[in-house]
Amino acid sequence: LEAAERNMMFMFGWYASPVFFGEYPAAMRENCGHRLPTFNESESKLLKGSIDFLGLNHYGSHYAMAATKAAVAEQVKQNPNAQGWEADMDVETTYFRNGQPIGKVGDSPWLYAAPWGFYKLLRWVNKTYAPETVIVTENGVDVPGESDVPLEKALEDTFRRDFYRDYIGAMRRAVQEGVPVKGYTAWSFLDNFEWADGYSKRFGLFYVDYAHNLTRHAKASAQWFRAFMAGNETTPAPHHIPSPPPSVPTKSQPSERQHHPAHVGSAATTTPAGDSNANGGAGGSWIYLMVGSVGVVCAVVTMAAICIYCKGRSAYNPIP
Repeated sequence: LEAAERNMMFMFGWYASPVFFGEYPAAMRENCGHRLPTFNESESKLLKGSIDFLGLNHYGSHYAMAATKAAVAEQVKQNPNAQGWEADMDVETTYFRNGQPIGKVGDSPWLYAAPWGFYKLLRWVNKTYAPETVIVTENGVDVPGESDVPLEKALEDTFRRDFYRDYIGAMRRAVQEGVPVKGYTAWSFLDNFEWADGYSKRFGLFYVDYAHNLTRHAKASAQWFRAFMAGNETTPAPHHIPSPPPSVPTKSQPSERQHHPAHVGSAATTTPAGDSNANGGAGGSWIYLMVGSVGVVCAVVTMAAICIYCKGRSAYNPIP
């Protein structure tokens, strides 16, 4: 659990702790030493409490554990001069536990969908930083093989439909338990240019036909969202909360240390949260469906980004 918390602080707290507490996380200060910049008293005072809300991008989850000697040796082999963020964090990550994946993998190999990981992440953020407002600025998934099938098949994106149903359900459960989520943004409204992946990955609720005048077609997930916003669909809570992972990844599966650069501005790790009874339900009036524009969980790590909006120093203008 110590490694899990350290992973969270290196991947999430690096950005969040300065604007909430006026300093970098203790784990970073301890592991990085003099190589980590420090804030003077006036800088710390300026940073502390300087945000309007915490914006969070989230996609999938992975496990985290203390790095093994073998993992460290492999890292040094790949980069003999390895002294930096990953080496200082001293954490190994994997998508597998006892040979089983943490969730269903999307088209992107870094995206393993685990709704309960999202639930844990939101609870950890609330417990650690107690933000006044959380806005989920991105959440979504690319369907395996969607770009390689006929249009009619691509529109039957039940994989994405179920992802949104279960992730919004996980978020709803967190809200019921006191996490102040005030808005939610699906990534994405349309298929679009996905950074390094170009047009090869599709995250949209609407299919864009790149070969035929960019014609747009509503997918099954878009139809579900319309019904959900009308109060005609339920969002069940996560069906299980898993136990902590083993101290080392299973030998049958490789560790995962690289994160997708397109969606991960930061990531973090949470310790297991206790289970509680929470029923699903529609109740979607507080959720806003819009196009995302702006990145975990361990025990469980979720790939996410943290967007810090600073008072008086951003383009964010609250609506009266």
